[in-house]
Amino acid sequence: MSGESGLRFSRGVLMKVPGSHPGDYSFLTSKPGGPDQSLSALIVGFFLYLAFIAPVHAQTGPLDPAFDPKPNGAVAALAVQGDGGLIIGGGFTQVGMTSRNRIARLNPDGSVDPNFDPGTGPNGSVSAIAVQSYGKILIGGQFSDVSGTPRGGLASLFSGGGLDASFNPRNSDGSGVFALFDVSVATEGNDRVVAQGILSSGQWGVVRFNSDGNLDPTYNPATDPYPFAPRQSDGKLLIVDGGQTIKRINLDNSFDSSFNSIQLGGGVFPNCSNITAIAVQPNDKIIFATLTCRPFSDNGHVLRLDPDGNLDNGFSQASANIDIFAITVQHDGGIVVGGQFSTVNGVPRSGLARLMTPRRMRCSRWSRPRPLQPKRCRRPQAWRQRHVRKSRS
Repeated sequence: MSGESGLRFSRGVLMKVPGSHPGDYSFLTSKPGGPDQSLSALIVGFFLYLAFIAPVHAQTGPLDPAFDPKPNGAVAALAVQGDGGLIIGGGFTQVGMTSRNRIARLNPDGSVDPNFDPGTGPNGSVSAIAVQSYGKILIGGQFSDVSGTPRGGLASLFSGGGLDASFNPRNSDGSGVFALFDVSVATEGNDRVVAQGILSSGQWGVVRFNSDGNLDPTYNPATDPYPFAPRQSDGKLLIVDGGQTIKRINLDNSFDSSFNSIQLGGGVFPNCSNITAIAVQPNDKIIFATLTCRPFSDNGHVLRLDPDGNLDNGFSQASANIDIFAITVQHDGGIVVGGQFSTVNGVPRSGLARLMTPRRMRCSRWSRPRPLQPKRCRRPQAWRQRHVRKSRS
């Protein structure tokens, strides 16, 4: 047994299997022989599995076999509502057997909510979603109208899916604020709306709207450099720098030197990787997706960092056969990913999949954590890097 590592017992050794995954062990008897020894080895191995190995596997995030909504197109944006409803946006026109044009609401189990009906919906893809405190839903994307009403890349929907006609972002001269382009969106206090995209002037810009859709002339983007970044529980921001590094920003907008910023490309990760999506779990761990370039195909991967930025080796990464565009964390701790993939971990999944997480990460209610849950269970925030393909050109 020299050169091999293992835990030695009176009748055998719990051995690490060469080339196996972390936490995979085999119990080897020291004296092969009669059935009593084999039975003893089996019993001891079973209890060792329960005591030591099962908790290790509980840290992984396997694919949820029951969650399979089957949108017929890419999913580019995700948001979780206060009641657990999942809003999805993208380029699809159907979810399962239900007609839904580019925006839909799913129940937590992935079934389509029949009470959310956007009608004909946006006439172009939805790439950003933000949920306001009183139930309205903001959508941004490459559309010029919603259900036949002109809306240049930014619109507000009621909780039932209908267009909120009172929110109509316009310039002071009555023209649309945004050109037909990919518009990002986020909410602030008092339900003010921050959005970025190609303005009607042809320039890229960031603007803020009051809750009624009027432009806020007091907003200065220079004093708000990271309006779309997710926050950890201490208020610090997480940003993606250059598409390949996650960095943490202190409350004074300085870089947090205590955060371990892992550089993608080479080393831990293959070359030509981009971070395409990021979300924060209730315990401040960081879920993120990368896109790995290959000669004939791209692959998306989901990984996790500890709150200090170190790679979480207890989390088994999930892999999709092509891009992952969005990540969000559900109230029970489940991780939902959206993209234009057709498989995740080799299992057929059309643009949308859910990864399960350990029970200790789950919160039945944000204000009432269970004993094994973190002390503070808060709603997660999500961020998605846009125009990833441009950075690769």
